[in-house]
Amino acid sequence: MKKIGILLYFVFLFAISFLILIVAKKKYIEYDKYYSFSSNTGDVDFSALPAKELGGFQSQYAVIPAGTEKSTELVDDETYAAIMINNTTREVIVAHNAFKRSYPASITKLMTFILVNEKLEEGNLTLESQVTIQRTPTFGNHTGVMKSPLVKGCSISVRNLLFGLMMRSYNDYAVILAETFGGSEAEFVNMMNQKAKDLGCTSCHFVNPHGIHEDDHYVSAYDLYLIINEAKKYELLRSIDQYDKYIYNYADISGLAATDEIEPTNRLINGDYHLSGNVKIDVWKTGTTDRAKYCINMVTDIGNDEYTIVILGCDTSDKLYDLAIKMLNYAN
Repeated sequence: MKKIGILLYFVFLFAISFLILIVAKKKYIEYDKYYSFSSNTGDVDFSALPAKELGGFQSQYAVIPAGTEKSTELVDDETYAAIMINNTTREVIVAHNAFKRSYPASITKLMTFILVNEKLEEGNLTLESQVTIQRTPTFGNHTGVMKSPLVKGCSISVRNLLFGLMMRSYNDYAVILAETFGGSEAEFVNMMNQKAKDLGCTSCHFVNPHGIHEDDHYVSAYDLYLIINEAKKYELLRSIDQYDKYIYNYADISGLAATDEIEPTNRLINGDYHLSGNVKIDVWKTGTTDRAKYCINMVTDIGNDEYTIVILGCDTSDKLYDLAIKMLNYAN
């Protein structure tokens, strides 16, 4: 009796399975009557379909595949990294060591500028807010550091701090701004690293807000392409970067009015080099340390197109600007 029960059980399972196959086959046959898969897309005119606009990262920035080397005949063998990108078409014109870790020196200050302006948008301070310096920034064993004449007790507007930071590259102004807008230099640096991630930087780590050399403070040329194209959104930077001289006021430790006259560190702006008539430098930042060597990051207009140029690790200032002119002429 037990054996008969087992046999009936298996017969029942077989019958159910058979019915499922019949139903499935019937549905497939009915489905196939209405759709011919072999020719289903044969009559579609793809050229008539509306073009879909790019979205996200690729809609704003050029993408350089890892390992890309392009137009490297323009780049001196001693130059560590260089890229040139047509921002208008997102075409990569020059690429050399685009993702190699590099020391940015004072180009770091572009990120400091971005974060200060983001904080200003929160409305707690304005460009005209006066900042009283709580301590005179020091830089350890580093020598030859570019510093302003201001010391503890002086007062200066946020606007003039930003002019001194970006145009003359005062390192003490980077510290003052970091402490004012971040609460501490260390917290501000955390903000810098988070912003770098938000922008899509992949070879980037900041240790300070000014770029004075630290072994663990680095970026890539491509990271700087992303960073300067974020910074250029601020009209104030465009204004700062057009000056060939700027005189500003501050209050000394006695509260008396004092002035400081500054000139840009960019030799394409201060008259050392001359650009062709259809080339206009929009925004820029230079950087120099013993380890970083001579560096520049800039956005330029050439004719009707906009370009980003990043050059890192040139042995001399002359080589840096000769290469910058060569790249500008190549795109022209």
